[in-house]
Amino acid sequence: MQLEIVGLKHVAEGLPLLNKEEIYATFWIGKNDQIEQYRLKGVKCAEVLVPDYIDPIFIIGAYVANHVAYSSLCKICDINVIINKEIFFY
Repeated sequence: MQLEIVGLKHVAEGLPLLNKEEIYATFWIGKNDQIEQYRLKGVKCAEVLVPDYIDPIFIIGAYVANHVAYSSLCKICDINVIINKEIFFY
């Protein structure tokens, strides 16, 4: 069995492949399938690579892990900032 670790796709092709339930899963450890655990961990840790530039008008909010990050971000921008430590790994 071959495990695909990385997949780079154009937004039109990649966006429909995203699974919201997997991305926002809070728990996936303990499943009997270790390959599936690795796959879900990769989904959770995946990043979006943006070529060149995103106009700031498209950034409407951000999640941060704690009050320190919240305070720092609020000092430099005027977007909706939400503390949600559950989505960050420590």
